[in-house]
Amino acid sequence: MLVLFQKDDPFGHPLFSYLPDGDLTGLVLDFDITWQGIQAWESLKSAWTDWNTLDYSINGVGHTDVKWVGTPGITITCNTTGRAGASATFTLNQTSAQAGDKVTLWYQNQSFISPAIIAGNPTTDQALWWQGSVATTDQALWWQGNAAYNHWVKIGSNTYSCLEGSLNSAGVASNVAAQINASDPNCSCTTGGAYGNEILISLRSGEYGPVAVSSSDGSGGATLSNYQHWVKIGSVTYSCYEGSLNSAQIAANVAAQINATDPNCTATVGGQYNNEILITLKAGVAGPIAVSSSDGSAAASLTQGTSAATILNNIAGQINGTNWVLNGPPCSAPPWLRRTSW
Repeated sequence: MLVLFQKDDPFGHPLFSYLPDGDLTGLVLDFDITWQGIQAWESLKSAWTDWNTLDYSINGVGHTDVKWVGTPGITITCNTTGRAGASATFTLNQTSAQAGDKVTLWYQNQSFISPAIIAGNPTTDQALWWQGSVATTDQALWWQGNAAYNHWVKIGSNTYSCLEGSLNSAGVASNVAAQINASDPNCSCTTGGAYGNEILISLRSGEYGPVAVSSSDGSGGATLSNYQHWVKIGSVTYSCYEGSLNSAQIAANVAAQINATDPNCTATVGGQYNNEILITLKAGVAGPIAVSSSDGSAAASLTQGTSAATILNNIAGQINGTNWVLNGPPCSAPPWLRRTSW
């Protein structure tokens, strides 16, 4: 309590009176307040006593109070040295959390409840299996000793033929191969073998079959194909044609494409035959991201589910949005509340 005595001081010498001049214009009252173990006078809580006001009377008559904070003419300088607000750090460990669970943080009689936990599915296993593609076949044309004999190779619905006449087997093969290279839309070929009579027929670049191939002189027929293996993530497809590759090589090829360019997922190769691609959402990608593949693995929708950071950010937002003047002691959720372990 601050007391100002009467200015006249009738019991003392006039030179030493408390207030020798009755004009108080420009007078500034400057004093310090120190307290311990009581309600802080600058508290934002609704005052149940008048800790937040300056009370005064004039000539001992009446009672007037003005707030310390926000009143013109009153300047408050708080010494906050050594004053640290109470704090607590919460680590959320949801190892055994189930879908539908909620997290509740209590502060005195205030509860802050997270949304229900959504189970995540951040990884899928997509296996790529070798399909036995045949990209090339060897069709041999043999000399028959018959000028009227008609040698032929059939590719799809197109037949390429040559009468033996006076040609030897290499000449017949060369004739038929030239026809194939000149006009077949699906295949190209070369000649070879010990006698130059073998026609090696392959799918053209960009053609993947299946294309049936047979010939006149005893070589077994074949169906040419170059199976396309693929994994689709979202709207992007990563593919590899089988050719001469085995399943592990195909999986490695597709996984490398995913890791190089996909914005949402990473891929690792594993499994007994190294033909399984484990596709996982990248950190920070919530999903859902649809994943499917060519060779029989079940499609999946990848999601992270509800993370610890999501839960505690939600609770922190509730704390910071609470009117603590109406609901209790001041409290806030600083950044360290939001850093959690899972």
